[in-house]
Amino acid sequence: MNETALGALALRGVEMLAQEDPDLYRLLEAEYDRQNNTLVMVASSSIVDPSVLACSGAVPVNLTAEGYPAKRYHSGCEFVDGIEQLAIDRAKAAFQAQYANVQPHSASAANYIVMTSLLKPGDTILGMQLECGGHLTHGSKASLSGQYFNAIGYGLDETGVLDYDQVACLAHVHRPRLII
Repeated sequence: MNETALGALALRGVEMLAQEDPDLYRLLEAEYDRQNNTLVMVASSSIVDPSVLACSGAVPVNLTAEGYPAKRYHSGCEFVDGIEQLAIDRAKAAFQAQYANVQPHSASAANYIVMTSLLKPGDTILGMQLECGGHLTHGSKASLSGQYFNAIGYGLDETGVLDYDQVACLAHVHRPRLII
């Protein structure tokens, strides 16, 4: 499939959505406008480059690709293997690393992978409070991290900037195994 065919496929999908479900289409369009006109200082909640958006909605979403490149549990993954291997090679080059794993889909999955690799149940973590801009995985009681670990929250100072003095004090008092 060439670039023109990929673009036509995406455009056809958008046109079908607009025609077959105009209510959902209008809501998605309104959300796009909101994101495009709002500065959000949380990486996972900011508007992505259109090329990233195109990749996240591309045809590999139709495929189950459990496992690693060339070691999948399902057939038909040769092109997904290539995509994943390209991401691995780029991550290794960017971080000058010998190994890289690029599979987590979200910050939550990546955060949990790191936390469960480094910590034991009940270990203390220090993370930004949700109401100050932190993520659920920074220790919110609504999240596994807040239930599985002893989560201590830090916040912002009176000017709305990260309160480094509070972080230092809490770290000294609670001796967390991980500061997020």
